[in-house]
Amino acid sequence: HTEKIFNVVWHYTIDSILASGSDDRTVRVWDIKKGTSKVLLGHSNYVRGICWNNEIPWILFTGSWDSTIRVWDIRDSTCICSICDHHADVYGIASHPGKPFSLATCLSLIHISEPTRPERISYAVFCLKKK
Repeated sequence: HTEKIFNVVWHYTIDSILASGSDDRTVRVWDIKKGTSKVLLGHSNYVRGICWNNEIPWILFTGSWDSTIRVWDIRDSTCICSICDHHADVYGIASHPGKPFSLATCLSLIHISEPTRPERISYAVFCLKKK
């Protein structure tokens, strides 16, 4: 990274892998055994939220101050879904332990359908804030 790092998350099953998000608008996936990293590009503002999918080991969720949540396939560093309906900075993301494609942020609940089939991905966003 070329700017401050604000979040680092170890992979839940692969003990040599971790992900980090930065003010340089990038996400990096580090393999500390190999001494390598992959850069995930796509956010246009600070990256704050990072969360691994607890069912599919190559899926990573990230959130940014660009008001998007991205779903990444770290095997080839591609963004397979960009959720643009958050409408506010994303400070953090949490994945439900029993429903790995149900996410929570400080503002919304998100459910992603068919995440491993990019051509068929859909999602629903539910606001947690009272109107």
